[in-house]
Amino acid sequence: MAMSKRHIWVLAIIVLSILGNSIQVRGFNCSEVIVDNFKFDLHLLDNEYIVNSTHRADPSEKIKEFHISPCSPLKYNDTIDSRAQCPNGTYVCEYVKYKLYTNETVLVKVKPIAGEYPDDNRFVNPLVTLGPMTNNDGSPSSFDLTLHGGKSNDDDYKTNITFYCDEEHGGPIVKGFEHHTLQIDWRSVHACGTRISQPDSGGRSWFSKFLIFVFAVGSVYLFVGIAYNRHVYNAQGWDLIPHRDFWREVPYIAKEFMGYVFNSLRKGGRPGYHHVGSTYLIKEETGTVSSITHIRMRELSETETGDKIGALTRDSPSMRHLCK
Repeated sequence: MAMSKRHIWVLAIIVLSILGNSIQVRGFNCSEVIVDNFKFDLHLLDNEYIVNSTHRADPSEKIKEFHISPCSPLKYNDTIDSRAQCPNGTYVCEYVKYKLYTNETVLVKVKPIAGEYPDDNRFVNPLVTLGPMTNNDGSPSSFDLTLHGGKSNDDDYKTNITFYCDEEHGGPIVKGFEHHTLQIDWRSVHACGTRISQPDSGGRSWFSKFLIFVFAVGSVYLFVGIAYNRHVYNAQGWDLIPHRDFWREVPYIAKEFMGYVFNSLRKGGRPGYHHVGSTYLIKEETGTVSSITHIRMRELSETETGDKIGALTRDSPSMRHLCK
């Protein structure tokens, strides 16, 4: 079955996503959150926070309890049944409980909303995005910290914490779910960033970023081209390479170009000179293959070229025959 253009674009998006995740940093250092030349220090927030919300459900109460740790996984209790807590590696966990009219509390649901679970190929992958620049010193008034990796009933979940720069320290406020994303607002003096100087040579230079871009585009080009040739033309082996004939000629094109540049620099760009032919094989009129004159022409001025050809025409019957 032929591959449509829509399928090719889907493959390209998948490859770009894979390449993008391959360079994403999975570790997260709360004491040094750096994004767009701004640094945030959240290490004092490295703790477990619990936020409760209660809803009346006669004759009982429904309680949603959120355990939040923005910098590291929540503490896992080995003495408690694993079904009564989120898996080890969880950053944000939701507990749903019912408080009965008998004052007995019953746990009915546990949902991991963000965390690091390598065995399940799910990772927290923290993503930091700056908010608008509204502070007097030009620093951002807020930034978003998005934590991934949550899953429940085959649905993927993540947590987005919006930190606001505020001199009055406050705790997390759960705003609710939207499209499987738990939104949390958090006002804190620790969310006030400081501008830092441009990264030194230890950071990625523009050249290294350019190389990464070229590698990403080249990978997509090669992957999509191979898939297209395989499904559309049923190609195999070397024929799978997109535009194979062009890439096979690239070394020769580069060699000729370098030779042209080298000759131009060696001749110093003198006017009136040009390349006249390369190699001529002249066969005598006797009809025998053995009587062949091999003449190698070099770069000559127009006057020298005319003199040489005139002399060869007078001296060689084969040349006179060719010039007729």
